Amino acid sequence: MKNIFFVFFVALIKITLVEALQNNTLELPQSITLGKGEQKTFIIPHLKRVALSNTQIAQVQVLPPGNEIIVQALKEGGTTLTLWTENNKNEISVSIYSYEMAQLKNEVEKLFKHTEDIHIHYFNKKILISGWISDEKTLKLILPLKEQKNILDMTHIRSTLLSNLALKISSILKEKGFLHIQVLAQEETLYLEGKVESQKEYELISSLTMHVYPQFINNISTQQKFEKMILVDVKILEIAKSKSTQVGFDYPDQIRIFSLNNLLRRFSNTSSHEALDVFLHLLSEKGFGKILSNPKLVCRNGEEAQFLVGGEIPIRIISRVTSQITWRSYGIILKIKPFIDSQNRIFTTLNAELSSLDPAHTTDGIPGILSRKVETSLNVHNGETIILSGLETYESSQSESGVPFLSDIPLLGNLLKTQGSLQNKKELIILVTPHLHTKTQFTNLISKFKKIHKP
Repeated sequence: MKNIFFVFFVALIKITLVEALQNNTLELPQSITLGKGEQKTFIIPHLKRVALSNTQIAQVQVLPPGNEIIVQALKEGGTTLTLWTENNKNEISVSIYSYEMAQLKNEVEKLFKHTEDIHIHYFNKKILISGWISDEKTLKLILPLKEQKNILDMTHIRSTLLSNLALKISSILKEKGFLHIQVLAQEETLYLEGKVESQKEYELISSLTMHVYPQFINNISTQQKFEKMILVDVKILEIAKSKSTQVGFDYPDQIRIFSLNNLLRRFSNTSSHEALDVFLHLLSEKGFGKILSNPKLVCRNGEEAQFLVGGEIPIRIISRVTSQITWRSYGIILKIKPFIDSQNRIFTTLNAELSSLDPAHTTDGIPGILSRKVETSLNVHNGETIILSGLETYESSQSESGVPFLSDIPLLGNLLKTQGSLQNKKELIILVTPHLHTKTQFTNLISKFKKIHKP
């Protein structure tokens, strides 16, 4: 029974095709687009003659019994295919795209070979994707292609899928604690409505939505709440290592020498920060160390504060097309981003750099930069001091003196010379003391400033 039905179906198709050829009812395409190396077959009723205006772009071949042709693309460009039938003369525009575009079209067609609602075409030197997106699998295939410059996306998303995406995003936001955010679907676009307390929450909601469906409008408003203020006291010291091993004594069972680093840590553990300040100034006065900078930065909880003492040098960046100037900062550069929790514990990210120009190494007249950097994250209680150390520099120099003329005599001259060498090690130490900023501390800072700048 199945075989009889199949034979009947094939016969019906043949009869329909013969009638179409006899009645000349098959419509010819107005244009043909091919990729380099591709070919297409067309049935032309009552074909009498065929010609191409440029046979270097494409070639055409008539197949027996004479009502079928094959157009093959040879070279990128355009030509005109002219067809003569019994009653008409038809001119068809033929556009040939590059081999790369043909390969791209083939790859895109492979992605959607099991999707009936998506269609792939050449259009204006691009690959045009059209049709309807009915499921998330197809959507995930389409989204990365939107960023391709040679692909033009003209697809539409079905309303049922958009509604499901809105429910999915709403569920994700509720899991993250955003219970009062509404996700509305309208005309292929999602709209986010509601209120949040910070810009970070606003950006988090945008990021979560973007991963599911990027075509959305965020109408969420932010209500900035009053955040705590944090005062971060930073001291940047440079200590001569050669002298640091000869300062201070400890008296357990026997006398032993200890380093400045140990002494600094002892003072940092004390409750009196004024004692630490006195000790640091004493080091500076005695020549054992130098306080390079002592910035005090105040910022909102969770926000970043920056500090720069130095300058910038211009650096020219030249490409094949353009030339532009960028600026590189140098000097004392400090970036701090503190967070404080309900128990007044402070979490701080710190990025510190001490850099200077290096005239000994230049490129196109631009000096190099010598830099020492440290980047870390700290957990401290309110008022505690953390010491960062280990950024060392090593300098050495040699000197030679002797009796004029006689010291130049081979062998004997060495007895009349004096040779010496100087080695100098320096270590950069950073002390970080974050405080929960209060009105009392602000008043103390103002009073200290007034004492220092008395007329």
